[in-house]
Amino acid sequence: MPFCASSNPRGLCSSSSVPLTLDVNIGLVVDDVLDPAVLLEKWTQLIRSSPVMGGLLESKTETRRLIRGSLVDFDSRILNDTLNSILPFSWHGQSRPSTLHENVSDIDDKFLFNPTYNPKPVCLLRATILNDATILCFSFVHSLFDGQSCFDIIHFFCDLLSDKPIPKLALSPDMTGIRMSELIRETTISDEEPRMPREDVFITSRLGQLKLYAKALVETTVELFTRSEKLTQRLIHLPGAWVDEVRASAQKELDMDDEYPGVRLTRNDIIAALYLKMVYSSTKPSNNPVDFYGPLNYRSLLGLSDETHYTHNSIITLRCPFSEREIQDASIAQIAEKIRLATMQYKHPAVVKNELRANEDRVLAPAIVKVRGSIQRSVPYITPWTTFQYADLDFSGASARKTGRNASVVFVNPQFRLLNGQEQPTLFLTTLKDCSGGYWLRGSNTASGWEAFETLF
Repeated sequence: MPFCASSNPRGLCSSSSVPLTLDVNIGLVVDDVLDPAVLLEKWTQLIRSSPVMGGLLESKTETRRLIRGSLVDFDSRILNDTLNSILPFSWHGQSRPSTLHENVSDIDDKFLFNPTYNPKPVCLLRATILNDATILCFSFVHSLFDGQSCFDIIHFFCDLLSDKPIPKLALSPDMTGIRMSELIRETTISDEEPRMPREDVFITSRLGQLKLYAKALVETTVELFTRSEKLTQRLIHLPGAWVDEVRASAQKELDMDDEYPGVRLTRNDIIAALYLKMVYSSTKPSNNPVDFYGPLNYRSLLGLSDETHYTHNSIITLRCPFSEREIQDASIAQIAEKIRLATMQYKHPAVVKNELRANEDRVLAPAIVKVRGSIQRSVPYITPWTTFQYADLDFSGASARKTGRNASVVFVNPQFRLLNGQEQPTLFLTTLKDCSGGYWLRGSNTASGWEAFETLF
């Protein structure tokens, strides 16, 4: 079931629209041999400085309960291998869009080994020491850590490795009884602005959820007994210059249209439009509904002090409706424009405040994302992590060789999994910056959709 949020776990944040059933695993390849003893020492220091990171997420029924503690979940292994033998593919792109690895999910166990499940640790760290590099995997419970929180914690870890100070880690406001909606800056809110109800995105009625579960069961059964295409995950690369060319062309097209003057497309808008084209250009023309979903971070609207840091999943969920035919017939510029307009609407403080209030008022109600069409094929979810500069991180404080140079991240492998370790069986894409101005995209698609990628771009 895609994007399924169970009942709010006791003690967990009540103001996030993120699923409570997901882990986010961030695999990093560091171009140096690191000392596991130093990694453990500093990971322990980081865990014990946080009121949340050493906790456990206990799951016995629909309700999940956060048990606070100081658990240090760390494991390391030493392999007498080189990086090229463990990850036998190149993550360096070409001048055109290209496939880097055709089934990226088969390398995930190179990053995450000996995972811990029920009770689930809030976070863990795994280190694989090779002859010429180190593979790290940071795993976080997604309902407590959005992409920004994950990056911040890894950044703080690097600071500790270099004996630098880190901010005070505290409980998020909603874990201390403060409603996040009350922290949205009122001076930026106008009552005349549109307000989008939670029901636009989520199903909260029990009957509606049971119907969706039944629909999922039927789809799964049909897929088992038919030749319907299965989703596979690939790692693809888009050169930065190429994305800029597409964006410039799309922006030029929009500038000739006076309907929405002043709309400026972002690179993420273009990448999202390219992904939708790639997924649906190979399907038979139809008016089947497609709901594009994406996360929007609202932390900048809270006006909180920078002196104290807290882990939190500060996102609301954007929904942008399409049809398959619309995606097939529209230009990249038109699709990107629709996504940009939806993003601007959802990011308005009034909309964010309304969404947070809905989350808080229904804190004990299960919520499932609305699906109008096929569960596996009609809800593409795109997570842009392009603001996180993983290439700037330095792990040299844990270097075993003490060469004096930076121990840099040369590859990032993002992965979202269910808390039981299974992959999400839905369309998704995660976008990150590579180390040379381009983009790594990890996403799912059908075989015909991947063929479309090769021919379209």
